[in-house]
Amino acid sequence: MKYIIQLGLILLIFCAVASGVLAFVNSKTQPVIAARKALEEEQTRKELMPEAKVFEEKVSAEDSTFIYYIAKDDKDALLGYCFIAAKRGYSSVIRTMVAMDDKYTIINMKVIDQNETPGLGTLCQDKAFPERFKGRGFDELKADKDGGTIQSITGATITTRAVISSLKDAIQILKDDLAEIEVPADMQTEVKPLDKKALRALKNRLEVLPEAKTFVEKKALADSNFVYYIAMDSLNKSIGYTVEASKQGYCSEIKLLAALDNELNIRQIKVLNQDETPALGAECQEGYFLKRFNGKSANALKVDKDGGMIKSIAGATITTRAITNCLRDTITKLKSELQARNTGGSK
Repeated sequence: MKYIIQLGLILLIFCAVASGVLAFVNSKTQPVIAARKALEEEQTRKELMPEAKVFEEKVSAEDSTFIYYIAKDDKDALLGYCFIAAKRGYSSVIRTMVAMDDKYTIINMKVIDQNETPGLGTLCQDKAFPERFKGRGFDELKADKDGGTIQSITGATITTRAVISSLKDAIQILKDDLAEIEVPADMQTEVKPLDKKALRALKNRLEVLPEAKTFVEKKALADSNFVYYIAMDSLNKSIGYTVEASKQGYCSEIKLLAALDNELNIRQIKVLNQDETPALGAECQEGYFLKRFNGKSANALKVDKDGGMIKSIAGATITTRAITNCLRDTITKLKSELQARNTGGSK
């Protein structure tokens, strides 16, 4: 017994010393690696947009992890934008730096980091691959295997789709961040002025429930983290609710916005954020799929693979199930909240 304890103590000392050495080395090398990475990214921006003299850094108001650069010439005229798009491919996260003009058309791009299959997915770093994207706008970003015109890398369709999907997601965030968001003249807002993030959230609510003239924020009595909005018409009469919810899908957390009528049937839903597999789970944000939920009650929210009536996305049952379960759980929670308020539990 004494021998076992002695061995354990020796092992503990070795582990402590090793951990200390690794922590020390990391503290010394991490700043150097970060500085070198920043320099390489700066050089790549200049390579993609050589005519730019200034790159003004901006952080997205809606997604603080998304950083982009406003490119200007020596006369301070806008040339376009530069940013990094990233998404998981077949075996790694693929990071692509993109240069766009002020019309959101791709000027140039370069895959700066990937670890895909040698001889297949790694071909995304060849010069020939970025050439397929030059001059293309947002609506033209679609692989030939999915009915588009961008030629896929032979034997690496997933890699191609991942790059395309990452570009579309990043461009959408950029466009949303730069867009001027106007509140309808007859729209009543409880807090003025609204910052850009709040304006974006309001715009999303109006998108799924356009008849609303005002939204009254409420926090659940039993859980203050559960927030929902009562939608009112011009006569200050309730026409339904909007609520955000999220659930883990196949490879990402899927965030949703749902509009419900007064009976808590789904009127419309919107996927706010997802990072599912391109051309499979990522289809969850397409209109043809979202319409499958319109008019459904909580009891009807069950996928076909489980004996229900919600048709699964081909090859993405886990994603479909995550969204279906998320909506059902959220509606059930909101129903309990409204019942609590109606029975005297409201403040």
